[in-house]
Amino acid sequence: MAKTYTNSRFKSMAVLTGLILCVAVGLSSYQATANQIFVINYSDSLPHWAFVIDRGREPHVGDMVFFLPPENRFYGKRPFVKTIAAGPGDRVTIRQNQLFINGELLCLLLDVAKDGSPLHPGPTGIIPDGQYFIHSNHERSYDSRYSDIGWVPTEQIIGIVTDTIL
Repeated sequence: MAKTYTNSRFKSMAVLTGLILCVAVGLSSYQATANQIFVINYSDSLPHWAFVIDRGREPHVGDMVFFLPPENRFYGKRPFVKTIAAGPGDRVTIRQNQLFINGELLCLLLDVAKDGSPLHPGPTGIIPDGQYFIHSNHERSYDSRYSDIGWVPTEQIIGIVTDTIL
């Protein structure tokens, strides 16, 4: 039994060491600038565990962004990484717990969060200038579809994801 524990512990340490070396080599070959930062993903709503963020680019629909949502009941002030699904001039509508962007189905809305507390639909209508609908494909994503997050103003977007690390 002790031998199995030791072998298991050795394998875990070897995997962790290998992972750290891969990240170190990747980062050493990556030339960071003053506008770039490295971010770790703590959520299971995205398949990637780390991101390189460029703080010097203008956000556009389709960009994956690192942003500061409003302070909220589940994550406090922690920044999120999500994709811009819609921007200024796009129309958001909700019918029967289905959310549409410009008439195209984007996602479903849940009535309750994982902890059983109620979730309320976010804003609908034409997205105003300087605001974005932020979204993740994860069915339980906590994003602009809910009023706690809502549309995200440009000022709250910290940067654009330029690279991901699995």
